[in-house]
Amino acid sequence: MRYRSCLAIAVACAAFFAPAAGAVVLKTGSGHRVSLKFRSGHSAAAGLGAVTTGTTGAQAPSVGDVRWRGGPVLHSADPYLVYWAPAGHTIPSSSRTVLTRYMSDVAADSGGVDNVYGVLTQYTDSAGPAAYAQTFGSAQVINDTHRYPANNGGCSVDPGTTACVSDAQLQAEVARLVSADRLPSGVGPGAPIYFVVTPQDVNVCFAAGQCSTNVFCAYHSFFMDGGNPVLYSSVPFTVWANGSTKGCQDDGTALYQTPDQGSQALFHGDHAYQIADNLSHELSETITDPLLNAWFNNNGSEVGDLCEAFAPASKPEKDVSAHAYFPIVAGTESASDLVDQFFSGDYYYNQTEWSNATGDCMATPTT
Repeated sequence: MRYRSCLAIAVACAAFFAPAAGAVVLKTGSGHRVSLKFRSGHSAAAGLGAVTTGTTGAQAPSVGDVRWRGGPVLHSADPYLVYWAPAGHTIPSSSRTVLTRYMSDVAADSGGVDNVYGVLTQYTDSAGPAAYAQTFGSAQVINDTHRYPANNGGCSVDPGTTACVSDAQLQAEVARLVSADRLPSGVGPGAPIYFVVTPQDVNVCFAAGQCSTNVFCAYHSFFMDGGNPVLYSSVPFTVWANGSTKGCQDDGTALYQTPDQGSQALFHGDHAYQIADNLSHELSETITDPLLNAWFNNNGSEVGDLCEAFAPASKPEKDVSAHAYFPIVAGTESASDLVDQFFSGDYYYNQTEWSNATGDCMATPTT
């Protein structure tokens, strides 16, 4: 989750404490597991017990290294973008363009070794290594105008928002789409991942007070439907509510950094570039830990969590790294146009991913 990390602890009506960034595989009061990426200033749920996990695989040699817990990784993936915005709620067309192009670019460079997704191929399961093998086309973009369900009491319509959906309601909407449109599920070849994108004025919550407005940036999880796991992720624009100037971009700079090269100058500053960063975090973790029982470290942090936030001194056990956004390949901080990733002719500014092979956060498998 983009908290950003993933350990197995419970999410319930409890206070969260500061100050470090962090992300963990969590367990809700109903027993549902999620992987959260926390907002800056939050790191874990207080007073809640850890979930016991399997111990398959050798003990990691350092607190940063992730280790295999016996679950599957994805050997190919077909991500979907679900823009859930009924009447009265808007995701700007420019933001849709940025996110749709990002997913297209990631798929176009599928199999490459010059970006963060190539880092993930070192993580294996009993069938072999995870693969950077993705497809993305127009059929994988869903414009969902189905109205939001009534607030069930587990949601907070916080300042800056006009509606709220709970995680349970988000799951139900994905299940409805899968059934109505006869969409695929499972973790086999071409595993579908449903990224649910919601507007800036729509809060997403696990419980009242535990929401995208104040606690987390994004998360990934799964639920069972007809005997098959359905992989999904919440990537809400709500992280930009209430006058945020950086969203969840925790890179150590004061200005919001987005590409300003070539045709991308038309979208410089668009909030969707930071949402793409959150999506990249959750996509990487879904590939390496789709059922939340595969790759994470002894603190519960997944490969994205360990590299989600900048700090001058890397401290993997705190989910911060000097190489969280590294190396810079174009732009300047003062011009707010830093970029560190290049996919299919387009630039992006996304976090790195953890590499056991190097014991560091990496932008490619080798640098």
